[in-house]
Amino acid sequence: MNIRTFWLFLLKIIGLSMLFKIANVITMISAFLPKYEGNEVEYTNNIVVGTIILILYILATFLMIFRTGWIIDTLHLNKDFTQEDIDINFNPEIVYRIALIVIGSISIWESFTKLCFDLITILQNVDFLDSKETIFNALHFLFGGIIIFKNESIAKFLFDKAKK
Repeated sequence: MNIRTFWLFLLKIIGLSMLFKIANVITMISAFLPKYEGNEVEYTNNIVVGTIILILYILATFLMIFRTGWIIDTLHLNKDFTQEDIDINFNPEIVYRIALIVIGSISIWESFTKLCFDLITILQNVDFLDSKETIFNALHFLFGGIIIFKNESIAKFLFDKAKK
């Protein structure tokens, strides 16, 4: 199996997982749409924001499932690997890089839905009780992105520390 096949497989699995989470996103958005009680502007704003978030989520899911090659090419996920094929005897640095990317992806994936939920709550001007959790989710999302995009330097650091 080569690196590109690995990424195709991984992105499709993440996309399928996101596909199963779309029902949760729809439920979350519909739960925060208030009943129409004369405040047409707030109701319209909630519908627009909810629709935009749902469209972005569906777009991300579509890209993960059906346009994985485009994602791999755009993010250069199969570049800078010293070996083209994945063997059972892995180079430890490659194992670190793959593990970091998987961890970063899971981190982004878990925090994205929670951030959308918090965004809807904030935009509805509902009494927002837990701003610490929103900050934590935003940091979790940022942390995942940093891990994904700086995986090579982090893996090199971990590999050097593991050698000592």
